[in-house]
Amino acid sequence: MSWRDRAHEGDRTALVAVLPDIPGSLYRFLEPFAREGVNLTMIYSRPARSMPWKYLFYVEIEGSRLEERVQKALVEARKKSIMLRVLGSYPIIQS
Repeated sequence: MSWRDRAHEGDRTALVAVLPDIPGSLYRFLEPFAREGVNLTMIYSRPARSMPWKYLFYVEIEGSRLEERVQKALVEARKKSIMLRVLGSYPIIQS
């Protein structure tokens, strides 16, 4: 089992999502993370080049994609999005 196959204290996970263009869609997408106690450390949006009038939301969360609470939040968030891709989990180096 490699380090990528294990959750570590201090891991973070990067996501990208496309959300429906309706009021409250960002709230509905983020709510599962709050409910599961998963902290967001970053969020920003950029226009989606391949989808006119849609935006890509880049999100960084605390925790590994292998953690049960993160997996539960991702399952629910995926239901609220047009597209959700987990870019990966990585350890945070403490200095």
